[in-house]
Amino acid sequence: MYIYIAAYRTTAYEVVWKKKLKESKQIFGLRAFVQVMLMNKKIIIIVLISQIFSLNAYTKQDDISSYVVVSKRDPHYFELSNGSPYIPIGFNLVGPPREEEFERLFKIMAENKINYCRVWLSHRDWNVEHEKFLQFDPDRAKTIDHFLSLARENGIRVKMCLEYFRDIRAQRNRWTDNTLYHKANGGPYESMHEYLFSDKGRSHFKAKLDWYAERYGNDPAVFAWELWNEMDAVRNSEWLDWTKEMLPELQSRFRRNLAIQSLGSYDRERKRQSYKTLCLLQENDVAQVHRYLDEGAEWEICHGPVDVLASQAVRELIAYVELKLPDISKKYRRRPQYPVADSRGQDFPLVVQK
Repeated sequence: MYIYIAAYRTTAYEVVWKKKLKESKQIFGLRAFVQVMLMNKKIIIIVLISQIFSLNAYTKQDDISSYVVVSKRDPHYFELSNGSPYIPIGFNLVGPPREEEFERLFKIMAENKINYCRVWLSHRDWNVEHEKFLQFDPDRAKTIDHFLSLARENGIRVKMCLEYFRDIRAQRNRWTDNTLYHKANGGPYESMHEYLFSDKGRSHFKAKLDWYAERYGNDPAVFAWELWNEMDAVRNSEWLDWTKEMLPELQSRFRRNLAIQSLGSYDRERKRQSYKTLCLLQENDVAQVHRYLDEGAEWEICHGPVDVLASQAVRELIAYVELKLPDISKKYRRRPQYPVADSRGQDFPLVVQK
């Protein structure tokens, strides 16, 4: 956070500037008197403290037991629930590693200062519902237990993506097909549509959430719970209606963790409305974007370079939200709000205290 500091030199004039201080430093109550040296001149510093800090400095252990949250001071950023800064640096594992690879993987992560990764829980050896629908394998869960344990030890937060399959079929045509759920193989569904839009299918998904919540509910090693990988790519997907129902279900079970949804590559005009809708969905805790280096994409920006295509996507998503800021401010004008600066430098009370 920025603390304003008024500095008075022993000579006749005054200097005022900003200094960025880490919140982990100890500040004793409301009194702060420091001496610094500048150009070999003695300076007395009077610190104007904008909030009272704890007498104890934050420790590494405090960070490990704290949760990732969206910062109330500036929701463009994450932080930990103890107030420590958190900037995720990591990668998408997609197909999670096998258990025998864990030690080597975390060693590589530690050497490269990685503090974040994303895994697909229903992929390969991590899929706990692999023999029969609604039958969850505790031995498979031990693999996830082990991974999260190592993540805690190494200060790494894990985004837990719940599902990725795109169709329900009697026989596998693509690696993204789910055959277990099909009636021909003892499952309850004829199609993906039946799973997503029947009461039976939605109850099925909620029961799976219950199982995960009982075992991993409110684990600080979890960065977020993500409903689906690129759900708008699912066969016959009307992703919005399903997402509106399931995000609150996530939030009710994992109250200390973020709840999010993802869409497919932001690479063509028809994606704009989907992403705008998701960004403005109140139940979605974090606006995120998927975009690939793809020379066949409709938008030329996706042909490269990667830093440009990524930063441009982020700017567009921010713009979707910021266009609504005056309306949001007006809507919640009688409730406590936290003023923040948007990318244009204007202050709007974007974060609303619920």
